[in-house]
Amino acid sequence: YGEKGQLGSVGIESCDRRWNLAQVLQPPGSLVRQLLDNEFQTAADVGRQYIDTDVVLFDEAIEDNDSRINEAFLSSVRDTLNPLGGGWTAISDDIVRGTTESVDPTFVSDGGSTEDSYALAIILRKPLKGTLLLTWTLTLIGLLVTRGFPGLSFAEGAIASVGGVVLSGLVGLPLLGRVVLVALLGERNEIIGGNIRAECQRLVEIGKEDAVCVAVLGLAHCNGVKRVLCEDVE
Repeated sequence: YGEKGQLGSVGIESCDRRWNLAQVLQPPGSLVRQLLDNEFQTAADVGRQYIDTDVVLFDEAIEDNDSRINEAFLSSVRDTLNPLGGGWTAISDDIVRGTTESVDPTFVSDGGSTEDSYALAIILRKPLKGTLLLTWTLTLIGLLVTRGFPGLSFAEGAIASVGGVVLSGLVGLPLLGRVVLVALLGERNEIIGGNIRAECQRLVEIGKEDAVCVAVLGLAHCNGVKRVLCEDVE
């Protein structure tokens, strides 16, 4: 679109605070930029070659997202402790709806490199938290490999491991499923889709009806945002 003169704007999945911080922590030519170079920075660099305006930021403020995440977690805790009052049903409904509306199956099968990048980004951008999480995970794996389950046979140890994974899932899914599928994905899909639509409308209002707005999103948001935009067209 840029080479054809049809590029109206380039927008990315970020907010002012996150984008400005990325410019400080990952300046062009730095080692951190080389390690964490991503589609958003590349899109911004390419867009500047063809248009004068900077990238449009489609995501909500990180402070607002943090607030909604905290509320979703607290709500999940309350509902988990209230099975007879409809709490479990509410969690189940949110998880099913979030999965249907937001989850892209290819994220699991084809998103390996993306997941690796996210893990590396956590460690480099949040060294203390990332290092503690990595150390804790590796320590658990190391203890399991080197010590196993004293007094248990291999079969009994395997059963205990599977049981631990299942128990973790039964506890973690209700508490974190709503946080991930609703607060991190579903609600942000609605916000990002609305901001993309607003940018397209802005281009029309300034007389650029034929110009194209290129939106660059992370893999996890592509299907959900597409659904939001297509539903409005229908």
